[in-house]
Amino acid sequence: MAYQSSAQRLHALRDEYGDPKPAEISRKVTACVSCRKHKVKCDLQNSGVPCTRCRKRGLSCAVKKSLQMLLEDDATWKGRIEEEVARLTAGMARLSEHLSLPDLLEDSEDVDSARGTTAIPTPAAGQPISSSIEEVTGDNSDVWNDNAVEDYGPAAIPASIVSEVTKHSPSARVTERSRSKPDIISRGILTLEQAEMLFNYYMTKHDNSIYSVLEEGSTFTTIRSSSPFLLAAICAVASLHVVSSDVPYERCYDEFVQMSTQHAFSSRNNMDDIRALCIGAFWLPEISWILISNAVRIATELQLHRAYRGAIAGNRKAYVAARLYYLVHVCDHQFSIAYGRPPLTGEYEAALTADEFLTSKFIVEDDFRLISQVKHWSITSNVFQTFGTDIQHPIPENLIGHLQRLNLELDTCRLEWSTKFRQHKHIGNYPRKGVSLHYHFAKLYLCSHAFRGISNNNAATNAMSREMREVADNAVLSATSILRSINTDVEFQSFMSDLPLYFDTMIAFASVFLFRITTSYIHAIHVDVHEILRLLGQSVRVLDDIASKIRPAHLLAGISEGLKSLLEQFENARQREAPNTERAQPPTAGIDMQLPEAIDLPVDQFD
Repeated sequence: MAYQSSAQRLHALRDEYGDPKPAEISRKVTACVSCRKHKVKCDLQNSGVPCTRCRKRGLSCAVKKSLQMLLEDDATWKGRIEEEVARLTAGMARLSEHLSLPDLLEDSEDVDSARGTTAIPTPAAGQPISSSIEEVTGDNSDVWNDNAVEDYGPAAIPASIVSEVTKHSPSARVTERSRSKPDIISRGILTLEQAEMLFNYYMTKHDNSIYSVLEEGSTFTTIRSSSPFLLAAICAVASLHVVSSDVPYERCYDEFVQMSTQHAFSSRNNMDDIRALCIGAFWLPEISWILISNAVRIATELQLHRAYRGAIAGNRKAYVAARLYYLVHVCDHQFSIAYGRPPLTGEYEAALTADEFLTSKFIVEDDFRLISQVKHWSITSNVFQTFGTDIQHPIPENLIGHLQRLNLELDTCRLEWSTKFRQHKHIGNYPRKGVSLHYHFAKLYLCSHAFRGISNNNAATNAMSREMREVADNAVLSATSILRSINTDVEFQSFMSDLPLYFDTMIAFASVFLFRITTSYIHAIHVDVHEILRLLGQSVRVLDDIASKIRPAHLLAGISEGLKSLLEQFENARQREAPNTERAQPPTAGIDMQLPEAIDLPVDQFD
């Protein structure tokens, strides 16, 4: 329309000033320069360059092109380019259809107009990169912008001042992130159908076990288009649990590890990357600690630990960010305290005010389950901070009262949450049973401290005080409760192989704990040896049955094999030393008390 208006104005000016005739294009050239100079006939139009006369005489045949010829040549060139682009587009369309890449033909102009043409500012040190991306792209579906970070008052966070003084620097520019990256499907590791099947398996069996890592409304299509890394994590975890020769677990695992390595040193991560790292950490034993460590780094760089205030105030994006931080907090504590490592996420303001988060208007039942875990691990973190990891010395008498108070806190926490959860459509009664299992795991971890400083010989110096004997009895009670859950609860057996690694670890801990009590510490505490050995034998059979249906790479399969080997060694030693004699205390000579080296368990305090 703008062009037409200009043309109309031009004609009006010509009519007004007496120049109504538009300029004519010069006539078409029909002879070469040499023929025109000698004023002879040239057959240029019939023969083309060189003409017949110039070719016979060996002359250089040149044509002085007119405007008309230039325009014709330009039209010819454009036509040829258009044909080539059309062929290229058709080929790309076939390639897109073959590789299932709907975004392959996305129009670059549409992308540029949607994203804007303004340069993207680079956030300075300490400033969340997500806020800068949101300002330019307008894509705020997975971005939380902490407005408090922009407050550069006298009480500001020290490093935030750097972003204030450098944000106008000429060098404050970044390269726009790649629009699309190859995923586990386009790379040929999984077919589209396999990947979708694994995604659905994860959503049904796993995501609900850890309080919904994926954001509400997530689908296979949205996850694939938003984050190849997150899709790789989901497929790696699900393929570990789907026993099928058609599903290449090892290739899925290697792909996820490779992508994790790329993200480890990236400063341009987002919340989907945190989700991917958490999913891997919850279920992949060899790399769980590496993954959760990186997840904590990214979560703190994005200031997710500050999002809870916005969630309470009614900000939806802050709510999503806050619950993701709480998930990182729980995952970090599971894989730090159980292995004797200080947690990277401390008991700071977000954890201390977790109850206030539950007042957000966006809260669902999974959030109550998540916050119950935050509170649960706050108690267990207190245990770790109070008693440390020195297992060679007994608990000082002045700390026995504190240990008993922590014991009561665990009891109170269980009473508070055990009746709040309903049956789940995908995981049955796990939400309620999970409260009891976590309670007994924490109780065992706490009360096992009673055996610190107690050696495995029958010396008088190993006698426990009455208070510590009571604590030790509680440890045995929790350990046997864990085994009874394994042995008698058919529903628990049905989903045990799908639970996160922490459950496998603590089941192994409870089993080895009871075995060592009955074989090496019977002098320190009175237990029913035959009943405990019966429970252990039954548990090994149950675990062996579960292990027969899962991949050998699954941690539970390794634990089952290790416990079975441990009991077999005990039986062989008992038959060698006392084949015809009944002994009050089972023998321990010749028994290897360690599980296979590949299984790293928090049981060394009983060596």
